[in-house]
Amino acid sequence: MIISYLLARLSYYFYGYELEKRFFKTESGIIWKKYVTIPYDKIQNIDIVRGLWSRILGLSEIQIQTAAVGYEAETTLPGVSLSEAETIKQELMKRIKKPKNRGV
Repeated sequence: MIISYLLARLSYYFYGYELEKRFFKTESGIIWKKYVTIPYDKIQNIDIVRGLWSRILGLSEIQIQTAAVGYEAETTLPGVSLSEAETIKQELMKRIKKPKNRGV
């Protein structure tokens, strides 16, 4: 149980995200690092997921999907408060470029 707690704390400590000018970036991993960079115009969907334990603890998970991966999330932001999740989602929605109208 102590090892699980320490791994959870380390995972949280080494998880980060950044909203850059043209890209959304995440970094995760304790020993093996995973870096994900997603251009804003490739983002298809942004979901806020709150399971039972997440609601009890007041946490949320943001799932960001692109067309390249299909139905699975390209990246997730776990352990975010609900208010911070809503703020991040709104900021991402602002940065997503709308497709140009090409005339029908």
